[in-house]
Amino acid sequence: MIPDRTDGPTRQAGEHPLPPRLGLIEYFDFAPDRSRQEKQQYATEAALLADEVGYSRIWLPEHHGPASACANPLLLAAMLGTHVRRARVGSAVTLLRVRDPYLTAVEVGDAVGLSPNGFDLGIGRGDFGGPGSEILDHLRKSDRQFTAALDQLLELLDTGSPAIAPLDLPHERWMHGAGGGSAEVAGKLGLNYSHGLFLNPNLDACLQQFETYRSLRPDSGTTAVAMTVLTSDRSAATITDAHRRPVVVNCAGSVEECAQAVVRVQRMTGADEVVIAEVSQDPVAHSRAVKDIYEAVAGLCG
Repeated sequence: MIPDRTDGPTRQAGEHPLPPRLGLIEYFDFAPDRSRQEKQQYATEAALLADEVGYSRIWLPEHHGPASACANPLLLAAMLGTHVRRARVGSAVTLLRVRDPYLTAVEVGDAVGLSPNGFDLGIGRGDFGGPGSEILDHLRKSDRQFTAALDQLLELLDTGSPAIAPLDLPHERWMHGAGGGSAEVAGKLGLNYSHGLFLNPNLDACLQQFETYRSLRPDSGTTAVAMTVLTSDRSAATITDAHRRPVVVNCAGSVEECAQAVVRVQRMTGADEVVIAEVSQDPVAHSRAVKDIYEAVAGLCG
């Protein structure tokens, strides 16, 4: 649970608080015992509902494994970009450590072109581990190789090469992290920064990363906090699944409690935006929570 602290950025007396910009990470995977096609269907329905009610961004993660329904977030985000009416879409994250920079640049270009409301390329420094991960050993990069691949990807997007034209359509670039130096990388490369509170729930670590980032980009750059919430579906099975490593639940409770946690995190960190992943297993409960949390957050600041 998020502690009830009052330190952090404050507003002037009498100034009406504004609701934080709220985005959604649509996880796909928190629906066990369903086929990949069913998971994709339910997640797409929830994402379109989020677009309808007013979420600013809809991000898709990259998960590998036999039951994963989102091993290629760039492809699925591009599909989603052709359907949403207002929200930006993007990846959170694209695992460049096990991806080819050239092919990633090609996919990013296609995704941006198919997303008229805006596309966000989210890069993570993480890896794909667990059973079967050895199949990607030939692609896996060391930290030094990852840095080189990231530089190559950004260069391909900015200036192109004899094999690919530069990407001249507007889009946003994000680095995602949880306290391991990604904020510094984002600041130095001119990327936005999103801190994964569901990977590292230590708020002090989040504040430290934001301080590092803002020292490098004092007058530009967007910050976000990504957090998990669990509401409506409170079964033991759900909580066990939602706590599977490396993900932890930042707030499990009623819609009102989760909305309060969202607002509290934004005010304590000073983040420009909060992006939530609602992890109820039941698709109906999940969609209801996506809608109700957004309305509750707006109501707290309205």
